[in-house]
Amino acid sequence: FQERPYDMFPRPGRPSPIGKVFRQVEDFIADEIEADRSVTLGVLMEFIVDDLNVPVTRRNVWEYLTTHGYSYVSGIPSEEARATLNRAEVRHLYETTLPDAVNGCHPALVYNMDEMGAERYADRKRVNVFVPVEQAPDEGGVLVGIPRTSNRCTLMACIALDGSRLKPLIVTRNKTVSSLMFENGYTKENIIVVSTPKGFVTIDVFNLWRVGVFVPAVEERRASLRRQLGTFNEKAVLIMDGCKCHKIDPFRQLLEEKNITVVFLVPHSSHLTQPLDLGVFGNLKNIIRDEATYKISVEEAEEALDDIIGDIIPDDAAPRRPRAERGKALAKFVVALADAYERSATRGLAVSAFRQAGIRYKIPDPHSPTRRVSYVDLAEARAIKTTLSSCRMCTQSSV
Repeated sequence: FQERPYDMFPRPGRPSPIGKVFRQVEDFIADEIEADRSVTLGVLMEFIVDDLNVPVTRRNVWEYLTTHGYSYVSGIPSEEARATLNRAEVRHLYETTLPDAVNGCHPALVYNMDEMGAERYADRKRVNVFVPVEQAPDEGGVLVGIPRTSNRCTLMACIALDGSRLKPLIVTRNKTVSSLMFENGYTKENIIVVSTPKGFVTIDVFNLWRVGVFVPAVEERRASLRRQLGTFNEKAVLIMDGCKCHKIDPFRQLLEEKNITVVFLVPHSSHLTQPLDLGVFGNLKNIIRDEATYKISVEEAEEALDDIIGDIIPDDAAPRRPRAERGKALAKFVVALADAYERSATRGLAVSAFRQAGIRYKIPDPHSPTRRVSYVDLAEARAIKTTLSSCRMCTQSSV
């Protein structure tokens, strides 16, 4: 490979062990930044020590990166502000892409899916993060995702324009959580719980959701509508953001073979265009923050500590609690998350969320109230009323 300028003049002394895995570290940083996650020193330590098995100190990591093309800057946590928003792309989304996909569909077949990360301790303070030198600001800081430093989980939620919701899928880091969830009354019929090493959605998890939740739900609703209506427009629409795992060609192709059109939202626009962000997740986060985020008993704290120790110290080197108790604190939080989702994704809030995104439905024939059709309403779209109001776009309903 082509040598970099700083590789041609190495520093004197013993070579840092990071040098042998630096390409992997760079790839990890790039992937995390692309996924809007914070690359803190702690996150890097976890990746280098735990995943790459390279023994280093925090000072080793900081010194090597700051002398090899990275700056350690203040990261400004922000979920609402977006660094850039292409207004022309948003205009095209509402004038062409969404109407072509949504208009005329039955509202029970217009869906929005999104993931929401959650953790017991919400951290909204400024943190220092690594970014490439060319991305480092002269002053102030950079916008970063809120770091997920404690036991975390991810909720995959999906709502429909008619106000219904699909079975949620929750991703955790602990493999024992699913059995403890079922002890709290949840079954495979109303929730799916899977585990990944980091608690994030992966390609495999997304495919599991597509095969195990989404496609069966679409087919079941089509069958039900056939019994009610006879012949109708069976086209379905799935609206979601452009996350890397969502855009894998085989997944999109398989959905289109099922007569399901995929609509990707404009980057950095989900706070204005994604129904779940507009009308569900905010309320859900408030419930979690009020009822679960900061309320933890001494017993739960000890159990959570056991989970952490269990990942660091081998079984034969430390006394452990019975396996049935491991993960109980995280399981309680996951139960709280699932309960909060049920309370947030109500029929009224789901319909309202779509309306704020400019997607509605109507009954064209009052003599056939069960025959409903979806349409894009520019006058209701928050993206039109706020961000693009100065563009003098047409604000009449596009039906």
